[in-house]
Amino acid sequence: MSGGRAPVPGLDFTAIDFETANGFRGSPCAVGAVRVRDGVMVDRAEWLIRPPVGFDRFDPRNVRIHGITEDRVLDAPRFAQVYDELADFVGTDVLAAHNAGFDVGVIESGLEELLRWATPVYHFRRTATKDVELGGKQIKEGDKVVMWFGSGNRDEDVFENPNKIDVTRKNVDHMTFGKGSPHLCLGNNLARLEIRLLLEELLDRARRVGVSRVFCLTFEVEFFRRHGFEVMADQSAVDPEVYAELLRSTDEGVAEFLDLARVKPNTLGNTRMIRRL
Repeated sequence: MSGGRAPVPGLDFTAIDFETANGFRGSPCAVGAVRVRDGVMVDRAEWLIRPPVGFDRFDPRNVRIHGITEDRVLDAPRFAQVYDELADFVGTDVLAAHNAGFDVGVIESGLEELLRWATPVYHFRRTATKDVELGGKQIKEGDKVVMWFGSGNRDEDVFENPNKIDVTRKNVDHMTFGKGSPHLCLGNNLARLEIRLLLEELLDRARRVGVSRVFCLTFEVEFFRRHGFEVMADQSAVDPEVYAELLRSTDEGVAEFLDLARVKPNTLGNTRMIRRL
């Protein structure tokens, strides 16, 4: 597969390229990847993808570029179903792309929606430094004020169907990392990168140490399902010993605000899921 090209020792990477049905980055209709070792192409893979409902219109301009038409993807899987195969093909390789901003943008098109829907930090406490009226309520100097980011990110006046995950949502003006230049979390870009890589890295480490199954207890069923996890048939109550361990867990943020020694985490109602590696 080298095409007669001389090897370049140490030049190892995987090149990736997305095609979209229209101008929206969240409308992928195909993805291809090429594995290169020592500067020589050694393997390749490609998948047709059915774009999300509502964003599946094929723009003639896009079709002229890639030649993929609507009828070719009618029975194709969604990107979420293709992602695991793509991730397995890429592995831990360095990714290369001719138009990296576009290609990475396709992958991350749903990231902001996940940040909105599953707000990592639900609340933040501050102390008022002066008397102020906010939303018709009087706040006195010294009062404790809590900003509930999770509530703001599910505001029905801002987001249509706020309790639904919609990775094609265009208005994702969430409050997950705060708002305004002086109040925006300085680590927001790092957090976005960490979210994207965390699960992939955890699963990769599990494989390396010989783990055959990975278990999680989660509210985010659809997120983990897209990453190969399955809902377990046994959803019975948590074992008493595990329950005792959970009782010793703390959420210091909530406990501090409520002036309690500890707060029992709300985990016992979560869904049990498992992935076989």
